[in-house]
Amino acid sequence: MNKKKFRANLYRTYVSSGMHDHVLIQKNIEIAESFVFDKHGITAFDLNKINIAMAEGAHQSHGSYALGKT
Repeated sequence: MNKKKFRANLYRTYVSSGMHDHVLIQKNIEIAESFVFDKHGITAFDLNKINIAMAEGAHQSHGSYALGKT
């Protein structure tokens, strides 16, 4: 499986499970990619990136800044 297909499948899985914070989804996917494709472990720094993304995304609705849906 290539990275593009991996990202698409993982994104679909997160959304279908009820996660709608796109920033958090992207951070989780980045970490999963590095773990699966680059053989990196999950570090405290990675967990901190998720916490920051959650804090920054807490004020957003379920929309996307890119699409102007905030």
